[in-house]
Amino acid sequence: MTTNPPVQIGELTNVPAPGSGVGSSYHQSIAARVMGRFATAAARTSAWAASIAPPAKGTPSYLATGNETEGPEYWDGVAWRRPWNMPWGVVAQIGGNTQLTGIGATETALLTSPAFAAPGGRRYRITANGTWGNTEVSNQARMTIRRDAGTAGFAVSTGPLITAGVANSLYGASWVAYDVPPVNAAQQYTLGIARMSGAGTFTWYGTSYTNFILVEDIGPAAATAPTLLPGDEPEVAPR
Repeated sequence: MTTNPPVQIGELTNVPAPGSGVGSSYHQSIAARVMGRFATAAARTSAWAASIAPPAKGTPSYLATGNETEGPEYWDGVAWRRPWNMPWGVVAQIGGNTQLTGIGATETALLTSPAFAAPGGRRYRITANGTWGNTEVSNQARMTIRRDAGTAGFAVSTGPLITAGVANSLYGASWVAYDVPPVNAAQQYTLGIARMSGAGTFTWYGTSYTNFILVEDIGPAAATAPTLLPGDEPEVAPR
């Protein structure tokens, strides 16, 4: 009669230490289902270093950072993400720190947010605020939020048309726009201004007043999560 070799208890219960190799496909399967806890994202990256098996899609982790990044994240095959059906919060922000003069009919970029990784299917709220002064009574100005850097990007939202009532006086505008980028790529948003009528110029007061762009992830753009790729279907344990 044939007997199977004894099973070493370590083959069933060993959990690799951070940075150590994963000894078998069984261990890898278990590791993909256990929510590891990490003090920082860097510690998690170290634990899943290139020297060991990369995370399987859907692998959970918990960042015990004690700040705004605390909480569960899951590996989506590209990066660690928070649960898909939840808002992810602030993803980019910038305040004005440069004063610009001589702004005329050509749209001028005032602020550009830092680039951030924007997976497809997410909705973003962009809040902007700007302050400027004019040189002519008849001037009208309009501010625009555009996706991608510079003034040639897609116009996400056009702010109110402001008519100057007094030369050399200050005007400002603040508004909220919403956007769903069509592609899975790095994105950034630009706040611009241009003269719509009149002959004078504008000055952008980027240091003396509160001017900013704030980009927030407010959740998925659709009711369904991203489609699973072939081979990503959850495994069913044998009975």
